[in-house]
Amino acid sequence: MERGASRDQEQENGCDAGHRHALAGRATAMTEAQPITIDSNGFGGEAQFHGSIAAIDGCIVTRNGNSTVLFDRGVTLLPTGDGVFDPATGNSIRFGARITGGAAILRDAGRGWSIREIERFYGVTIPPACPKHDVTRLHHLEPVQE
Repeated sequence: MERGASRDQEQENGCDAGHRHALAGRATAMTEAQPITIDSNGFGGEAQFHGSIAAIDGCIVTRNGNSTVLFDRGVTLLPTGDGVFDPATGNSIRFGARITGGAAILRDAGRGWSIREIERFYGVTIPPACPKHDVTRLHHLEPVQE
């Protein structure tokens, strides 16, 4: 990342604020996003989520906030690759579709749990390309009827 890059540019490239990464060797092929599923029972403050999810650079993120998403165990990528299946609700959730569900904000604007704490507590590994500034756990996802 060049000197003077904005925080948004760093987040977009999956970098923690203040860290510089050489992008010359970055693969340009699209990596299929796989859900990051937690290994332990869900824990975290509860809020209602309204929005959508997207697959960007091999990561599943909230569409508006560009927050890396953690899902409950059992959530899988749809065979078509265009969304996820939530076994808790039996719903197929398409990328870009409006949804609602439970949310726990684990990391917000770099504040809250450290990435190491999140990975250790939930038994996950957040891939290097995923945004690290914001991390949200989503569960019990329901499509919004338009």
